[in-house]
Amino acid sequence: MISSFRLSAGLALAGFMCMTSPGWADTQTDAIAARQVNQKVIGELADTLRKAAAANTPVASLAPQTTELAERAHRQAALFALKTDAIGNSKSKPEIWTQPEAFAEASARFVAAADKLDMLAKAGDTAGFADQLKITGGTCGACHREFRNR
Repeated sequence: MISSFRLSAGLALAGFMCMTSPGWADTQTDAIAARQVNQKVIGELADTLRKAAAANTPVASLAPQTTELAERAHRQAALFALKTDAIGNSKSKPEIWTQPEAFAEASARFVAAADKLDMLAKAGDTAGFADQLKITGGTCGACHREFRNR
């Protein structure tokens, strides 16, 4: 059985390789794969952070995870450069490309929320972190409701 850490590390490495190789998202299939890896790791990080907060883990010790979450949030919108709503197993709605301003705003809210979460973790602000973790999760859910097929 693969530990969740090894699985996360493997997914992160795969995502890094996809996104740093020349022409990493030259095809729609590559773009979907890169997005899915990034989103999977974001989800795993969010789950880890929720569990750690529930267990009263000192938030300053979560800074490596919040930093990675923020970095992946910054990367996410660019992974939608190629239109892929009609191919493969993409769950992306066409609104991502037909309403680019709305998608950019939703992405920016996620980035800002993840950046603030990272800042609060590094500051060791437990109360602020707990509140911001909910806000950050809300930005994910709002974007998924508007721009992702279920």
